[in-house]
Amino acid sequence: MPKLPKGKKAICVYIEAEFLTKFIEMVKRNNEGFFGLSAEVEDALRSWYAIKNTHHDTQIKLNPSPKSYAVMRHIKEYLKQKYGGFTPQQVSSRDLKEAISAIRGNDRRTISKWLREFLKYGQIKVLNPNVYELL
Repeated sequence: MPKLPKGKKAICVYIEAEFLTKFIEMVKRNNEGFFGLSAEVEDALRSWYAIKNTHHDTQIKLNPSPKSYAVMRHIKEYLKQKYGGFTPQQVSSRDLKEAISAIRGNDRRTISKWLREFLKYGQIKVLNPNVYELL
């Protein structure tokens, strides 16, 4: 086995033979020889990791549940009436909790549940502990 470059580790993986042949041919074309295989595999792994890691960290469900969407619509209507005819983009925690209380009930567990649901489905964003942005 060849000497390992500093800061590198060797791995052994099992890959379908036909795919490996195509991959090696591509590496030879792109790097004018076989020497670029490690760099190409590392680039592929880094790209794969970036895609997978980003998705897990920032994934938002694109289609909120109909119930969550309907409740948010009612809350925006409530806030629109409270603010005199326009729906604010940013609301205080107190006003949002008041709207949830008026629409769904004033139990603290209910309020917490709906705040979690709205955050989960990307319908609100916390700007600071006392201010939410309605999305």
